Amino acid sequence: LGKKSAVSVRFRFCCRVMGAFVASQMTETGTVRLAPTQSDDRPSVTSVQALAKLKALQGNRMYASLTREVEQALQMVQDPNRTIRDSISVIQMLVNLFYSDKVYLRILFFGVM
Repeated sequence: LGKKSAVSVRFRFCCRVMGAFVASQMTETGTVRLAPTQSDDRPSVTSVQALAKLKALQGNRMYASLTREVEQALQMVQDPNRTIRDSISVIQMLVNLFYSDKVYLRILFFGVM
C-alpha cells in the first residue's frame, strides 16, 4: 500500500483541474491561447494527456464523491471559448465549490467577501 497523502482529495483535485486548464491553453506549436480556439489551433500533447487524466477521475473510486465537480471541471477545461485569461474564473469556481467557508480565500483571490 502507498503512503497516505498529506493533502486532501479536494486539494489534489483542484491542482489537477488547474494543471489541465493551463495545459489546455497550450497549442501544438507551443503558444498560449489568448483568444478563443481557432479552427487551425491544435492541442498540445501535454494538453491531451492532462485532459485524459482529468476524465479518468470519473472512474476513480477516490474521486467518486466529486462526480458533479469533475463534470463541471471538464466543461470548463474543454470549453473552446475559454483562454488562459479565464484562469481566475477556474480558481473562483474551485474556491466556491470546495472552500466557500474560507473567507480569506475569497478576499485573496477576488478582493471581496
